[in-house]
Amino acid sequence: MEADPLSVILVKSDSKGDRLLFRFPYASSEKQENRKQQHRKNPYALTVNESIQGNPPVQKLNKSNGCLANFSDEVLSNLFAVKQELCDAKFELKVNNVRFVGHPSLVPPCVKRGKSSNKPILLLNIVFALQASASHSIVKCYYELSKRLGTALKQEEKRCGYVNSQVKMMISAHDDCGRSDDSESENLDPFEMILEQSTLASDLKHIYNDLCTSGLVQIRINRTVPMSFCLPQKVHHLQNRGLIVDPETIDKCLKKVRPYHGLLLLVEPYRLLETLSSDTSNELFKLIKIYTPLKSLHTLALDTRLKLSVVFKLAGHLVYWGKAIIIYPLCENNVYTTAPNCSVHTSSQLVEQFAKQFPSYSLLQVLSEFSLPISVSQRMCPFSDSAHNDIQIIIWLLQHRLLLQLHTYVYYMPTNRGMSVKEVGSCDSSGGDSETSESDTSDESSVKDGDDNFGDEFLGKINSDDGAAILSVPSSILEKRLFLKLIQQGYLKGEHHFMYSENISRSQLLQLLDKFRDVLVICEAEDPALAMFYPHSY
Repeated sequence: MEADPLSVILVKSDSKGDRLLFRFPYASSEKQENRKQQHRKNPYALTVNESIQGNPPVQKLNKSNGCLANFSDEVLSNLFAVKQELCDAKFELKVNNVRFVGHPSLVPPCVKRGKSSNKPILLLNIVFALQASASHSIVKCYYELSKRLGTALKQEEKRCGYVNSQVKMMISAHDDCGRSDDSESENLDPFEMILEQSTLASDLKHIYNDLCTSGLVQIRINRTVPMSFCLPQKVHHLQNRGLIVDPETIDKCLKKVRPYHGLLLLVEPYRLLETLSSDTSNELFKLIKIYTPLKSLHTLALDTRLKLSVVFKLAGHLVYWGKAIIIYPLCENNVYTTAPNCSVHTSSQLVEQFAKQFPSYSLLQVLSEFSLPISVSQRMCPFSDSAHNDIQIIIWLLQHRLLLQLHTYVYYMPTNRGMSVKEVGSCDSSGGDSETSESDTSDESSVKDGDDNFGDEFLGKINSDDGAAILSVPSSILEKRLFLKLIQQGYLKGEHHFMYSENISRSQLLQLLDKFRDVLVICEAEDPALAMFYPHSY
């Protein structure tokens, strides 16, 4: 996957010169070549093996052993030891098919009380090597990680001189292994020695492995400074191979979250609590302990006695880290159907997981019941004792993105802009197809019979043709006012569902839509705000 790092590299620069201190992963086969580079008179010279045709060789990634090949330590140190003017800014360099990303930082030496430090200011650059095809969003994430690592190291250097001690240890290991007169040192790899002795090198290895396996990093630098990082592209891809989710997409989704939305954890609450560190906010602990997919975010805020804005922020945090998705609280009126592009076959792992979770059910058989949209109340048998299992099955299917919820969307489309009045009349059960439509007559009479003042007010706020179509509907003045309000608020453009709007009860809303059905087009579709949680091929 293009989000996986190819390598993590640590370079220093000070008054004593530039040095590549550590890189991971590393190949022992490159040790001899690196030593040859060290003994060259010109440290900036590159070995170029020309082909028969005379074309320069192309740098390639050595994927067989997972290491970044064809880049010697000397070359990397020269590339990444930038000038001080470029520090505390984004560093990005593309060499052939490799992109290097970092945030070079100036690390002032630790100064003890009453003493002046004679150590020079250290330039430290933690660089991540990525595939050149990595998206801008992925590059931005790695830049942020490098920046946060630099900040943590500055803090530890100021507290106890941690960085200078680690740098000194790494340089010593390189010098010991680089002595040509020592026969034992020839068989040693400096990076292996550094991993055994340096906690900083061990932390960088831990970070690299976590990024490649899970995309989640939770570590304490020098066993002291906590640092957490999430690579959402990797995390969400592991949950669903068809998903491509970046932070920008998550932000767009979270901006559309409303109080009527709910939260669905993708892991058991008790397991999530076990993974939280001790410095996690108490608000998050409260939310997880009282969590249920049956409640909206507004209700969860009331139950936890937290501000709604705080609950929104916590929900966004859980979504970003791949621990939850945004849904609509489970209720009997929810309509679900099988999600598109869900890869379920007889030999799928999901079939086995479902069988272990629900031994008496078959995943394929359950999904067949949702091949056509069906509500929860229709799916559940009122006389069955398996109602609890039915809810748990729906939750499991939603967690694995096998079910998609459909919502009712309404488009305001008056007859004179959509279907003509004649066509509407021809669809009547009486079968009348005369040129003089009965609906025209009823339109005129209804407008005349209505309150003249209200009609003038109404037509002043909306197109006259549209107003005539609405006034012709047999309904009260209050209902017409409410319908006009829905139009003006933009609820009848097919962009909003009617779970939460203008303090209208469900029964009142359904009655209103039924009365004005002649000027409405009603359809069922997924919520575009939550489309990021499902893979789409279109």
